[in-house]
Amino acid sequence: MAPAVGVAVVQGLARWLRLWFTLSDPVDRRTYFSHGLALMILKYAIDAAAIGLVVGRFWSPLDYLAPPSVLLRHQVPWQRPEWLGWAMAAWTLPFVWIGVGMTLRRAVDAGQSAWLCLAFFADAIISRIHLRVLDHVKALSEQR
Repeated sequence: MAPAVGVAVVQGLARWLRLWFTLSDPVDRRTYFSHGLALMILKYAIDAAAIGLVVGRFWSPLDYLAPPSVLLRHQVPWQRPEWLGWAMAAWTLPFVWIGVGMTLRRAVDAGQSAWLCLAFFADAIISRIHLRVLDHVKALSEQR
């Protein structure tokens, strides 16, 4: 009986990897939400553990939700050591691929344009624009 359980686990993992890393399977609303939430929790847990182990500081969910540009300005711990920032950036790439791919397939499955997958990047774009505006306002106030 034990080998059958092992085979089922491997088959389940293979199904998840195919869902996450290929563009072949459709993504319904429930799958999109449940996998997105689970992957977000997994990514936060591993990122927070890495910060905790390497830097010795707890990384709260609020720290996690701040855009990287804000974190860089405030000299948060993930800049030290330098390699940690690069490692975390590399670790983020598969999650970006999964997020964009699943968003694309969810849009198509819902009868919408595949271009909606670009909305996955909306938060990063809006945050960057917001920081540029704040920089401009600060520069104007310093000139007075």
